[in-house]
Amino acid sequence: MSESDSTHQPKSQIIERTQLEVSLRDSETRYREIFDDAPVALSVEDWSPVKNMIDKLSPEGGENWRAYFMDHRDRVIEAYDLVEILEVSNACLDLYGKKSVQEYLDASQGALVLPEELDAFVEVLLGFIEGRWQIDIESLDTKSDGSEIIIRSRGVIPPAHRHDWSRLIYSLEDITERRKIEQQLRQAQKMEAVGQLTGGVAHDFNNILTVITGNLELMSDHLDASSNMSNMIERCMKSAERGATLTQQLLSFSRNQLLQPAAVDINELASDMKELLVRAFGETIEIDFDGPADLWRCDADPTQLQNALLNLSINARDAMPSGGRLKIATANITLDEKISTARLEISPGQYVTLSVSDTGSGIEKETLEHVIEPFFTTKEVGKGSGLGLSMVYGFAKQSGGTLTIHSELDQGTTVILYLPRSAGHGDETAIEETTSLSTGAIA
Repeated sequence: MSESDSTHQPKSQIIERTQLEVSLRDSETRYREIFDDAPVALSVEDWSPVKNMIDKLSPEGGENWRAYFMDHRDRVIEAYDLVEILEVSNACLDLYGKKSVQEYLDASQGALVLPEELDAFVEVLLGFIEGRWQIDIESLDTKSDGSEIIIRSRGVIPPAHRHDWSRLIYSLEDITERRKIEQQLRQAQKMEAVGQLTGGVAHDFNNILTVITGNLELMSDHLDASSNMSNMIERCMKSAERGATLTQQLLSFSRNQLLQPAAVDINELASDMKELLVRAFGETIEIDFDGPADLWRCDADPTQLQNALLNLSINARDAMPSGGRLKIATANITLDEKISTARLEISPGQYVTLSVSDTGSGIEKETLEHVIEPFFTTKEVGKGSGLGLSMVYGFAKQSGGTLTIHSELDQGTTVILYLPRSAGHGDETAIEETTSLSTGAIA
């Protein structure tokens, strides 16, 4: 429009046009403020090139697009690369650890795409092909520091853009911690159910053993000690005793055993155990003990605590068949509500820790998730009952504490026992000397 034309426009039209321009600028400003500072991570993409590609491929994939994408992974990658990122909110930058939009865009160009990301992309694409304009998915992604996160995203194509897919709006949420907590809850529920079942079986088994051992004793009283029958009864009694030990382990796991807690000095207990372990394990395994002089006393059954330390030490020894280093350590620790409830599932407060570390073969991640389950063992048949760690875990939980395991393949394992600080700090506890190393080796 020339200057002469504009001068002949009615004044009302000029004012109206000016007001419209101001309104548009104000609207754009408000949009930018709302979008950039939205509390939800938002990303806007242009999928129109993908739509054009799908239209061209319709003769090939129209009958079964899912099967087509499974057979033509190269087409999926091609479509993925056609997506153009238009905008990202500040919350989205924070989600991925990016400092600017340009850094976000640069990182997306030529970046290594996880198979999970492509699978999620296919699900969104299939939804749009089928005319579903709002798709919810979960996928694995990576942040700028390389850490993996689980993202729940909702992709929506507004009505005005459904003919050409030129505007796709994503809302993104990091649900990594939520999934971890849910997994911990499922594991706790499973272990609780198994514990209840195990406790019931153990009590019934104990009743049966009582009848067996009672009748064996009556039979033994009426037989000559030198007879073959007497020897057979003796072997039966030994088997029954092993069964009774197994019952105690089951009750320990199910947290139904009768404990006799006292104020225990773990430093004294561990120091005495160290001397026994040095003699039993031989020279191929170096055993160290580290405990602060001001260590608090803890509330625990001293006999069961001895058995727990013994089992953990045996497990460490078995993980180092060619020798290595076994370290026993104690410490005082105060847990706040965030750590105790979210990570350890115990009450906030003061605890004493007993850790047993080895330099052995370590445990792979998949196996680590199952090691405290009863009867789960990584040892050869006949070498372990699979009740060792579950027994220690049950003892810790029944005592008001917990147990954690940290391990990496070929890097060793550390098991940490948390026990509540004793209310009567000055009480003395006598610890019976342990004379056997054959009790319930850990899985």
